[in-house]
Amino acid sequence: MAEADHLFKNQILEVTGLLHMSDPFELDTAISGIAAEDFDKFTEDMTANLVGEAKNRALSFLRARKADLSMKAESHAI
Repeated sequence: MAEADHLFKNQILEVTGLLHMSDPFELDTAISGIAAEDFDKFTEDMTANLVGEAKNRALSFLRARKADLSMKAESHAI
């Protein structure tokens, strides 16, 4: 993972208070393992304790991270 990517992830997780997991790499592993059809439920569960702008930022981050990880997985599969 790129250093900037790692720093951004730590920053957004600190700001939103989202992390149920202490390690950002653990979050990537969880996100990568969630099937697309289950991802909305996963994001709602992960952000259940957030409201307003913090929830919106966290949801946006999780969706963007899922898209990025999916794209990376597809490029490695080719």
